[in-house]
Amino acid sequence: MTLALQHVSKSFGSKTVYDNLNLEIPAGTLHGIIGPNGTGKTTFFRLVLGLLPPDSGQITWRGAALSGKTLRLAYVPEERGLYPHMSVRQQLRWFGRLAGLNPRESLKRADMWIETLALEPYADTAASDLSKGNARKVQLAVGLLGDPELLILDEPFDGMDPVNIRLIQSVLNRLHDHGVTILASSHSLDFLDQFCESFTMLYQGTAALHGPLAALREALPWRRLTVRFQTPDAEARLASWVQHHPDITLEAGRDPHRATYRVPVALADRLPLRDIWELGSVMTLSLDAPTLTDVYWNVFGTDSTKTREVS
Repeated sequence: MTLALQHVSKSFGSKTVYDNLNLEIPAGTLHGIIGPNGTGKTTFFRLVLGLLPPDSGQITWRGAALSGKTLRLAYVPEERGLYPHMSVRQQLRWFGRLAGLNPRESLKRADMWIETLALEPYADTAASDLSKGNARKVQLAVGLLGDPELLILDEPFDGMDPVNIRLIQSVLNRLHDHGVTILASSHSLDFLDQFCESFTMLYQGTAALHGPLAALREALPWRRLTVRFQTPDAEARLASWVQHHPDITLEAGRDPHRATYRVPVALADRLPLRDIWELGSVMTLSLDAPTLTDVYWNVFGTDSTKTREVS
C-alpha cells in the first residue's frame, strides 16, 4: 500500500537528475520532500504526476502502474494557477466542472471549501486582487474539489499568516486522518518539522536520507541541551560546570539568558541534570532530540551522496 519509485532514472540532455532512484512512501502518510535548490524536487513531483515519463524504471501506486485510472491526485504548485479575472466562487465552480462534477455538485463543493478555508469575504473577489496567502488557499481548494487520494503541495504555507497556517494545517490533518496521502515540499523546515511524519531528502540524483522523522532525528549521535537563565552570571557558572564534561560542546551564538549545548547520546542518558539546577538562577532546561534542520545540515552540510534509510 505505497507510492513506490523503482530504479527510476531521469536526465535532461547531459544533466542527470535521478540515477536509479528507489524509495517507497506508505499510503496515508504526511511525507516531506526536501533538498537544496536544483536537487530535483519539482522533477520528482512531475514524475509522480505523470507529467514527465522516467527514462527508465517505474512508478507504482499500491502495486499498480501509476495512471489517472489508478489514482485520484491533485497538485498545488507554488506558482499561481488561477484565472486572474474570475472570482473565487467562479474559479471553484469552473475547476469543479473540469474535475468531472455536475453543476450542482460543483457549486456545493465550491461553497463548502469557501467556508472551510475562511474565504467567504473574498468569494466574489477576482483572483488578481487576492493576497498571496488567500490565493494559496484558493489553489488548495481547487486541488481538493476532486477528492484526491494523493495531494502534492509545493510551499503550502508560503505567504500565510500564523492564523491561516494553523487553519491549513488543521484542514490537511483532517484529510490525513481520512487516509489521504500528502506530499509536501518547502524551504521552511520548521513548518515541515511540525507537519510531516516522514521525509525524503533528495540530493545528487538519489535519496540522501529517507524514513520516519522521529527515527531520522534519533539517528544523530547527539542531543541538544538548552538552559535558560534568570541572570547573566548563571551562564558563567554553567560554562565552568561544562569544562568538567569535555564531550559537551557549546553551539554557535551567544545569548546571556540562554545557552545550548550538544551532548553525545551516550552521555545524555546519564547527564546529571540536577547539578545544572543547583547552579542557581536556572529558569528552564531541556534535553531534546535534534530538529529536522539539524538532520538537514547533517546531510547537506557535507558532500554526502550515500543513501541512508532509517526505520
